[in-house]
Amino acid sequence: MCRSFDHFITNDKQLVYKTSLIYERQVNCALSSLPAHDKLRRLRRQGAAWRGEAPSSFKTVIPVTRSDSIYELNCGLFALGDVLFDSSTKLDFLRLPSVLAERQEPEWTQVDSGITIVDFTMDLDLDLLVLIEHSPPPP
Repeated sequence: MCRSFDHFITNDKQLVYKTSLIYERQVNCALSSLPAHDKLRRLRRQGAAWRGEAPSSFKTVIPVTRSDSIYELNCGLFALGDVLFDSSTKLDFLRLPSVLAERQEPEWTQVDSGITIVDFTMDLDLDLLVLIEHSPPPP
């Protein structure tokens, strides 16, 4: 292999990060503003922990008391909607704690959409939240 090409491949942190994402079977989370070398370091640490190479004492339990709920998990963000009474306009969001995160304490945030939600989905890489609304039939 050409030395300059080898040097380019091994020293371009963005390229190494993208190939490491493929190797670890992960996707880039657009919410992170970290530079590529920090993302790469965290990705490698997380990959080692998943493979059991690095011991982890991290464990947390987040109680969810509602059983009739709709939920979505995307890029470390857990969203929960209540469909028990067919009149919920609110969604609860929780950033999941992680060994890699700076802040460990989970904190719920509630958002009122103003419409009756029957289902939803989200894609944080696209900064997208899709709400499906229930509309009563016309009289």
